[in-house]
Amino acid sequence: MICTFRTKVHSSLGDRMCLLPEWYDGSVVPWCICLRTIVSSDECGTFRHLEIAPKDEPDLWRGTEFEVAVHSFVENLFRTIWGTANLKAPPAIKYFFDFLDAQGESKRINDPDVLHIWKTNSLPLRFWVNILKNPQFVFDMEKTPPLDGCLSVIAQAFMDSFSLAEKQLGKHDPTNKLLYAKDISQYKQEVRAYYKQVRDQPPINSSEFKEFLHEESKKHENEFNESAALCELYKYMQRYFDEIKLKLDQNGAPVELKEQLQHVKSLFDSLNCS
Repeated sequence: MICTFRTKVHSSLGDRMCLLPEWYDGSVVPWCICLRTIVSSDECGTFRHLEIAPKDEPDLWRGTEFEVAVHSFVENLFRTIWGTANLKAPPAIKYFFDFLDAQGESKRINDPDVLHIWKTNSLPLRFWVNILKNPQFVFDMEKTPPLDGCLSVIAQAFMDSFSLAEKQLGKHDPTNKLLYAKDISQYKQEVRAYYKQVRDQPPINSSEFKEFLHEESKKHENEFNESAALCELYKYMQRYFDEIKLKLDQNGAPVELKEQLQHVKSLFDSLNCS
């Protein structure tokens, strides 16, 4: 069977040729005929012949074309998340990461990997991955099964970028890990640089952070149901009230703070929030 080159795909997996027969009439071609190109030479010249790919490789090639199509968008998305506008992280992230660093110091944790894991579990994995995999939380849209599969691949690459584990991937690893395999090392370097950049920023004191929160609240007045939000907070407080009170006692919290907690609980109890 004589074949001609249809497209050449440049990706993190290397170059791939998607081959179609010369007699291709424009109809949909089953992925099972995507064949591997083998180049060989002899005294008569250089020849290309085709070899049927292993059973699972069509999925990899299909994924490779997807990865190439969206690569620039995914890369821009990732770098927007762990980038810093004007070399400065948002105040909320700076304040929170400084809090984690302070907790590490107070508990005499000197291993930087532990702080890396704390920050990764608290923000990228708890918040951003959820948004990446579930855009319907933010946008008025439907997440179809094919879209869900694509977003899972992107989310996996995002999670791997924050991972400290170094694993040599092989052909038997899941396709969703192989698609961005050669990009992950670069992403990991960018993540480390991001964490360092945030740590090196001038600290934000409590009064500055309160002012920031106040200004942010003013921007979104009347946009949210405050009563519903308070009820959700109350449910959490009601469920863990004894544990919260015990922790306050153990940490030597001011008496005024414990009295305020009891007062807030009593107010909500009287409102029968459920």
